[in-house]
Amino acid sequence: MFKQKNKTTAAINTELANQISQVLSSSKRTTENPVIKASQIWSITSNQLYDFLGDSIFNQWFKDIVPIVVLNNILILQTKNRLTSHWINNHYQALVDTLIGMQDKKLTSFFISPSDRQVMHESKSP
Repeated sequence: MFKQKNKTTAAINTELANQISQVLSSSKRTTENPVIKASQIWSITSNQLYDFLGDSIFNQWFKDIVPIVVLNNILILQTKNRLTSHWINNHYQALVDTLIGMQDKKLTSFFISPSDRQVMHESKSP
């Protein structure tokens, strides 16, 4: 039974590695766009989180996350509220950063709430 589980894990790892390769080998022009890059990275990472954490935890904390942009090697992700962004930043960020690091070792993540995003937007206005 243990060997069967290892094969399944190996198959999942191979599939995820193939997905990463496909995304990274896609048009260089799209991966240079920081919004598209954020979306591509989060697509792969969220699939990995789902496989790793399971349905219940993934749906509770990660289901509604929206990738915003990659800025200064930080993947900015928006959660549904401030509690969720705080919880993920304090309890799951290391896991997310490990998974993101498999795609690009220079990247890290940061989760923000809609109100944090509004404050960021207002601070950029003249």
